[in-house]
Amino acid sequence: MPKTALQFGDALLRCRPMKKLLRDIERFLLIKDMNASDFGILCLNDPGFVTGVRNGRECREMTRDRVKAFIKRRSPRPRRKAA
Repeated sequence: MPKTALQFGDALLRCRPMKKLLRDIERFLLIKDMNASDFGILCLNDPGFVTGVRNGRECREMTRDRVKAFIKRRSPRPRRKAA
């Protein structure tokens, strides 16, 4: 049975958060000069996490939130300008 446009739309909506998450992870890896398996271990205790996401792995919203929180905790905060 062929998929309807709505079903394709649902798949697209699920892909968007994963694409953004992967983009954020890749940027973090470059900035921190960290390899993918170290990120996965430190963030989720899963050395294959980033490789899986790169290969199309989906993850739950709770997992995405954990990854975002990890990146935020480890990212440099902008410095305030002296008055």
